[in-house]
Amino acid sequence: MKTKVKRILSVLVILLLIGCAKDEPEEISGTFEFSDIGLQNFKIEASNIKASITIIGAGGGGAGGVGFNAGNSSTGGGGGGGAGEVIHLTDIDLQENVNYTVIIGEGGNGGNINGNGMNGQSTEISIEQITLYIAMNGNGGNSNTMNENIGGSGGIGFPEGSAGGNGELLDVNWNGPAGTGGVGGDNFSTFGLGGNGGIGTEINNLVPTNPLPGSKGGNGYVKIEWNGIK
Repeated sequence: MKTKVKRILSVLVILLLIGCAKDEPEEISGTFEFSDIGLQNFKIEASNIKASITIIGAGGGGAGGVGFNAGNSSTGGGGGGGAGEVIHLTDIDLQENVNYTVIIGEGGNGGNINGNGMNGQSTEISIEQITLYIAMNGNGGNSNTMNENIGGSGGIGFPEGSAGGNGELLDVNWNGPAGTGGVGGDNFSTFGLGGNGGIGTEINNLVPTNPLPGSKGGNGYVKIEWNGIK
């Protein structure tokens, strides 16, 4: 009889220990990454949440190269677009089971011939329509007027894009190399880069080549690395 009682007590103790172990808090972690443009959401089912967050605004588009009608020089290139801002946040408190909204900005379109590049869009994290964190956009690069041999200026950004190269006076054979397109701003990320400007008009024996449009800026990005208690 005593042996049976001891066995029953042993089983009860084991079950009690298992139950206590299940009630102990468990540390969990995870990562969210968002690169598709537009609105998305995330929610974390944990408490005592700490997060590291990276937010990148979208880059501006590069400007188009300068067109040619008539003149004594080749034309300038379009300016590069500015890069989007990069923000790194650490030790950020996030709320449990709350729906956060992420808006990934779209890169600005490149400009057509003689056209400026479009500005990018900012990237944001918000809660209940209140913006918590924002990474600013880069602006589009600038072109110039028809026949202008001066390249367009770069768009403001983080950093700004570079100016387009200048065209050159025609030589005795009526030739002149085009101004190069400005390089888009480089924020040392793979996201939110500024678009490159388009090359200007090259002249060969007084025959112009077609200038090129600018390229689109890079889209924004968000990464959230978190840990908490379940």
